[in-house]
Amino acid sequence: MSTPAYTKHVVAFTISGGWGHARPMVAFLCRLVQRAPVLVTFIVSVVIEDKTRNEVDRFLTGEHADKKERFRLVFIPAATPVRMQEMKENFENAYTAILADITTRAPDVMVCDTIAHCVLQSTRAMSPATRIVGWCGYGAIAILTLAQMFEKDIEKHWELIEKRVKEEGVLPRAVANEIALNATSGKTLDVADLPPMADYELFPQPPVFMPWDVHFHSVRSVPTCEAIIAPSCRSIEPKTCDALAARLAPNHFFAVGPLFPPAEEAMSKAGVAEIAQSEEGAEIVSFMDRMLKEKGEKSVLYISFGSTFSTFIGIEKEVMWAWFDVVADMGIPVIIAYHKMSEPLPAELKAKFDAGGVTLVSAWTPQQYVLAHPATGWFLTHNGFGGTNEALAAGVPTVSWPICADQPLYALLVSRVHNTGHELNEVRRGFGRRPRQSNGWTPTSDVFDINAPYNVVWTPGNEDKVSAETIEKVREEAKRVLGWAFFDEVKRAEKEANAARVKAMVEIAWAEGEGNEQGVAARDMQRFIEVFLS
Repeated sequence: MSTPAYTKHVVAFTISGGWGHARPMVAFLCRLVQRAPVLVTFIVSVVIEDKTRNEVDRFLTGEHADKKERFRLVFIPAATPVRMQEMKENFENAYTAILADITTRAPDVMVCDTIAHCVLQSTRAMSPATRIVGWCGYGAIAILTLAQMFEKDIEKHWELIEKRVKEEGVLPRAVANEIALNATSGKTLDVADLPPMADYELFPQPPVFMPWDVHFHSVRSVPTCEAIIAPSCRSIEPKTCDALAARLAPNHFFAVGPLFPPAEEAMSKAGVAEIAQSEEGAEIVSFMDRMLKEKGEKSVLYISFGSTFSTFIGIEKEVMWAWFDVVADMGIPVIIAYHKMSEPLPAELKAKFDAGGVTLVSAWTPQQYVLAHPATGWFLTHNGFGGTNEALAAGVPTVSWPICADQPLYALLVSRVHNTGHELNEVRRGFGRRPRQSNGWTPTSDVFDINAPYNVVWTPGNEDKVSAETIEKVREEAKRVLGWAFFDEVKRAEKEANAARVKAMVEIAWAEGEGNEQGVAARDMQRFIEVFLS
């Protein structure tokens, strides 16, 4: 009898929110089939089908091309956490077919995004023998912060949410957001790896985009899983990873980041597949190469607020455009990932960009390729988990403009702990314009009343308007920070040296070897294989 091609079957599921949530999970699963004789069945929404296929191609190529035979993709209509019941039904239909396939081994392990609490429940009901492992796309710092804030009373919170949904006909998100805001009182949060911060610092922008129902789902899921996997790198969040592992014990915790190809691969074979994901891919390659030739290494500013945020959600257009205008006035080469949901750039600003000849605006950019390109010098980012770690792995310093969720945590990590960049203050709005405990900044314009109640809920359009004074302060801060980043040799060298130091730590995370010679991510992946797949 021939030896089977695989000895265990891992089914995985992720939500179809921002691509940044699914992308590291794809990478983890690809690394898994590279290292263990397992079959992976990945259930994912058709919304991100093309990106998923291209990302698999980036990892399972060359010497690993034959591993594709053990990596199956199952696409379902939708998996958005905004419509949990639809997600649950779509998953159950796909999982029923997987369980009924007599030609394939029954699932041994389910790796499921912790946001999809309903999918975890369905898995337990449909295949009780399957071991459940939670995947936290947030990263360790966010998981620990949420647990510290809400884990103790999470089931009481959820009972209240369900009660009010039934009795009042309101959406779960509305009740969850209200609970989160009511819990915000100005108290100090002490999170491992970070300086002390006021709880309202988790809201650097008006909370018009507050998916606290999603966060609560994740908090509910974590304690119920036999293990938690996070795409964090222990070298970047060492104290947090240790604290989270201690909190979860005796259940397991695995930190398996970074989860993207090394920088040199992002510029070669792996980069080709990523570039193909952008409609302007060829134009972006041409622009970056031209800037390298004409302006030199580390001359380009890369700007991106991820796949979710735009002038429609999260960022006020007057503030964003004021920042862009300063970039144009300073003549800094720039590539801007400008979300298709954003309002068109003002004609005057567009004319400035066109006249300068050193600007490229794209709806979607191959971020890992851009960050790895030698022309890239700095990255203006909202500090989503993926972008933050990709910048650190590429050794690119950052200018931080956090909006919500885990972003203010990672903005502090890079600016105050690793000192690989600058965090902006004047772009903050709402709660963000209260005095900051974490860095000592105190606003002097558009100050949010420190005596006002914390449980203010904004909706798009009813936020306080940005004053002319604040816009001027935004411009002044932009000039100052960009001056440090591109024209002050001493300050620039300091940030670049720190970024290079962190990059060196990240580069060895997947190093092969024994004992201390083995990288931290490789070690945790090996532990996962030994515990769940041996």
